[in-house]
Amino acid sequence: MKKYFCVIPFLVWYHFGFAIDHFSIVILNPPQQIKPGDYFTLFVEIRRDEAYDPTFGATFNLPKDWQILAKKLPQITRESRVLSYSYTVATPRTTSAGEYVVLFRTWEKGFEKESKEIKIRVEKLRKIEITPLVYPEYLKEGEILKIEYLIQNLGNEKEKIEIKSSRGQIQGHKSSLLLEKNESVRIWVNQSIPYTESNMWIVNSDLKVSFGDTSQPVYRVKSIPVYAAKNKKSDPYLRFPVELGVLYHTFRSVNQQREGFQYDLRGGGHLDFSQKHYLDFVARSQNQFGYAAIGSYEQYSLNYSYKPSARQHTDLAVADYSLVFTNLIELSRFGRGFKVDHSVGRSTVSGFYQEPRFFPDTKKIMGGAYAFNPTPKSAIGINFLSKHHIYNGQNLATNFFGLSTYIKKERIWLEAEATGSQTNDRFDWGAFGRLSFSTKRLRFFSNVVYAGQQFYGFYNDSRLLNASLYYAITKKLTLGVIGNYNQINPSLDVTVFSQAPYYKSNIAELTLRPNTRNRFVLSYNELHREDRVMPQKFNFKEEFIRYTHFLNTRRFNLWMDGNYGYTHNLLISPDRDSSRVSIKGMVQAQVVILKVFALGGNVEYLRTNRYSMQNELQDFMFYGGTLRLQFKRYFDLSLLYRNNYTIDELTEKRSFFDLQANLNLPHHQLSIVGSQAYYPNITEQNTLYLGIKYTLKLRPPIAKNTKLGSLKGKITGPANVRKNGVILQIGDQKLVSDRNGQFAINNLLPNKYYITLMRSSMQIGDIPTISTPLEIEIKSDSSSYVDIPFSKAGVIMGKVVFEKSTQSGNKEPLTNKPTILAKLYNDTESYVTKVSDKDTFTFKEVKPGPWKVMIWIPGNGEKYKIDNVVSDVNVSEDASHELFFKVKPIERKIHFTENNFYLGDKE
Repeated sequence: MKKYFCVIPFLVWYHFGFAIDHFSIVILNPPQQIKPGDYFTLFVEIRRDEAYDPTFGATFNLPKDWQILAKKLPQITRESRVLSYSYTVATPRTTSAGEYVVLFRTWEKGFEKESKEIKIRVEKLRKIEITPLVYPEYLKEGEILKIEYLIQNLGNEKEKIEIKSSRGQIQGHKSSLLLEKNESVRIWVNQSIPYTESNMWIVNSDLKVSFGDTSQPVYRVKSIPVYAAKNKKSDPYLRFPVELGVLYHTFRSVNQQREGFQYDLRGGGHLDFSQKHYLDFVARSQNQFGYAAIGSYEQYSLNYSYKPSARQHTDLAVADYSLVFTNLIELSRFGRGFKVDHSVGRSTVSGFYQEPRFFPDTKKIMGGAYAFNPTPKSAIGINFLSKHHIYNGQNLATNFFGLSTYIKKERIWLEAEATGSQTNDRFDWGAFGRLSFSTKRLRFFSNVVYAGQQFYGFYNDSRLLNASLYYAITKKLTLGVIGNYNQINPSLDVTVFSQAPYYKSNIAELTLRPNTRNRFVLSYNELHREDRVMPQKFNFKEEFIRYTHFLNTRRFNLWMDGNYGYTHNLLISPDRDSSRVSIKGMVQAQVVILKVFALGGNVEYLRTNRYSMQNELQDFMFYGGTLRLQFKRYFDLSLLYRNNYTIDELTEKRSFFDLQANLNLPHHQLSIVGSQAYYPNITEQNTLYLGIKYTLKLRPPIAKNTKLGSLKGKITGPANVRKNGVILQIGDQKLVSDRNGQFAINNLLPNKYYITLMRSSMQIGDIPTISTPLEIEIKSDSSSYVDIPFSKAGVIMGKVVFEKSTQSGNKEPLTNKPTILAKLYNDTESYVTKVSDKDTFTFKEVKPGPWKVMIWIPGNGEKYKIDNVVSDVNVSEDASHELFFKVKPIERKIHFTENNFYLGDKE
């Protein structure tokens, strides 16, 4: 028995061991990731030790709508051990992103033998295309530009998009749309064409598609020529614009009420036709009650500019003017005197004298400068200034001498100044620097100001250092660090109502921009703010966490801000144990109604011990609102109200109530101004001001152009074309051809003009054979002549024939026809139309002559083939021409050779 037990296992092993079939399926080149719409080829090998049964076979299972374009199957013989298969697979362009499984299965004797899964990932494709469909060839000023855009989602995912036009208004659609894959929408954008000073210019219509995230938006601009409705320069006189105004104003306070009138005369314009001389002036009388806080003080100013060439320029300011010299010496000073600047090539020389009007400590200033520009974006200068002034009751004379430079490039902006001063044998100095630097991820900005105790320029005994550094971690996330140290003492005119407090702060913030509409900021803040006016009203330190949210849409803006931290009132005690919890919350919103009307409001709550002399927590509530109305260019109104401000905010002028309204007509303007504000260093507070001003606008002639030209012309053509009664327009002037087709116009300034024809005055079927508007150049003291030939128009009719694909499974042209555009063009003109739902298109009133007609499929051109993309047609007078175009889906075919293959279009 033991022998049998030994033999039986051996027989089993012998029978089945040698009969084991070593079978494997190998995928030679599986793609890891593909784009939707791509073609790929799989090579599969089956390796086996034994011969294949005659029933052996293989199947290839694909995801829904995927297609096998071509396959190559092996010949199976009894000697076969390795079988090679190849499959070329097409994926639909609309295949959604994700992982898909392709299954290769083998069969033998009716049973599944072995199978192999191939996992293929389809990547996300975001593709939005914008195509202008319908648009005019040209427009006239004052008309409405209407352009139809086609927006197509050619990606493989549903997209939520925001549509916006920076120049026009979108009609009939919301700003937010949801587009399924392979879906399209048509958008009309309307845009008002303004009046300009040009006889011909280009208007740009735009449409921008943004996404919900920070992805790059899709932007499309269409340019259309615009021709003047009026000849801006057809007036033979050179006119000088002048405005004459009268202002009635009144203000009231607790102790007094005053009112009075003020008159002003102002103007500005060129003095010659060559535009080499320019003059502007302001003459404004006293306001009759000497209250300078409202800004309507007496002023007499005259500015003259002479520019004989592009390399030479001279500017002269006389009487009252604002002196802006350098950042350290004199940054802003209003006074009476003169200033002259003369530029030749790269060099500029300046000189000035001034007696300040609203800074009584300075009696007179004089100085000059020389600047050299090595490049258009860089300069180096030498500056000198001398002034007589009073400081702490002493009469002083100070001389300044300094060097300054700037460099402005794409990524870096540098300004620097170093100045020394000498005051009664005492020397001191000041320095200023500004640096801005940016890269793709990094942004840096800093300001530095230093002025010594004996430096009596615009700054005195001042220190300022602020710097900010931002680093973009991702497109949506930014880290920022900001530091400020501010102890400056600027010498401001008394009409500039500001007291710069001492200020220190350190901030670390994290900014999140999940999309183009929202911005979130979380920051840690250390702050020290101190009043520099004695007796001090505030002096505190704070440490707090701040949260801010900004929401900006086309119709609604929101700003939410909240602080939580600790405040140390330094007016009470230097002991930090006296700190108290402080809380702040603020909401500010604005909504735009009907585009011309905007309404806003704000509410702020503050709980703090900053201002308490007993170091107690106090509650503050602030609220206000804004209103804005803009009706075209004729009327605008703005209104602001706020109940109060915190003490440390009242270091500069703050408005409790502001009203501004303007009615602006071509020759008249009526303005109303009202305000109630707080002015630092002004005794009279809680003052209500109201002003009503009427302005008369005049353009008196100052010279006449004697070198005028004229234009004569004639409408020509065959006898069956009507030539009389055709209305021609040159700007705002209309001409009518006589019975012989002739027309004429005189007294035209030398310039370029554009002749347009009114279609309603022409006989049906008549058409000019030259392109219009027709550009005509009128020369000085001469007459120009032009012929405008007419003929009978032809018609081009087109038909698009869709052919069904012969390839298995490709039936898209029969169920979802793409948008097709047709273009008619020659060397000088072009017109575009869209093929209708009935697969036809028509070009009416076509000028006789050779033309080309082309059709194309925007966004889907790679998927279809057009047999005759461009057709030539010679249009005859008063005749119709028919064209046919064949469109069919592109079929792919595998071309095999002995050792390789390639994929190409099927012919």
